[in-house]
Amino acid sequence: MLYQSELELPRDVRDVLPNGALEMYRRTYNQTWRVTRASNERARDLAAHAAAWRRVKKAYTKNMDGEWVSRNAVAHLDDF
Repeated sequence: MLYQSELELPRDVRDVLPNGALEMYRRTYNQTWRVTRASNERARDLAAHAAAWRRVKKAYTKNMDGEWVSRNAVAHLDDF
């Protein structure tokens, strides 16, 4: 199933990720869904969600408050 907007993403994703990460997640999920050949829809869905989380975790990290923040923003804070 392809997601047309970030509002269609699962609640456990929508409720924790910031807007930029949501867009990244949706785009990665959709791209992976399109190219994955799996034996069934459930396997395809799991592969797409796993790829989307991997991509988000490369660009975002959790701060001390447990919120997802851009790794670029964290790197800039280290400069101070």
